[in-house]
Amino acid sequence: MKVLATMDRIDTLKLDVVRIGRLKASDIKRTCMDNHVDLSTNILTSDKHPSINSFAHKIGIRHETFYAHNHCRAKVYHVNTVNEKANRLDNLINITLKGTSTKYLQNYMNWFKMLELQKFLPMNYFDWSFTNIESWFMWQKREKIYEKFITDFSDEEYAHKTKFA
Repeated sequence: MKVLATMDRIDTLKLDVVRIGRLKASDIKRTCMDNHVDLSTNILTSDKHPSINSFAHKIGIRHETFYAHNHCRAKVYHVNTVNEKANRLDNLINITLKGTSTKYLQNYMNWFKMLELQKFLPMNYFDWSFTNIESWFMWQKREKIYEKFITDFSDEEYAHKTKFA
């Protein structure tokens, strides 16, 4: 399962389940371009993953890249912050929760983002989420969403239908 973690200088965190199997440039474009990236001023910073290089080249964005073992380039370009958040997400899912079904992985990543955001907001800011009637309907649609994901972004065949499918 490939998860794309992106972050900007003001800590806007985005976590997306993008593919089962090898990451492709089209997966990055599909998940990143809804952020309205300004190609003239933004700088993409990453390690030397071939799909990220291909994506940057295709859209024409400035790309500062380095080998992962170097950790940074020119002491300015680094991915330490996003790596730290990804590590904390990994600990939440694999250690605290003792793993999760891939079907619910995006939900757990969304929950993690809310926990991160909650650190900077008033305590009662998220009370509405517990009374949101749409939450139940979104949970019921999860099986259809997962089926579409498996069909569109994997070589696997979807075979595990539930009563909500």
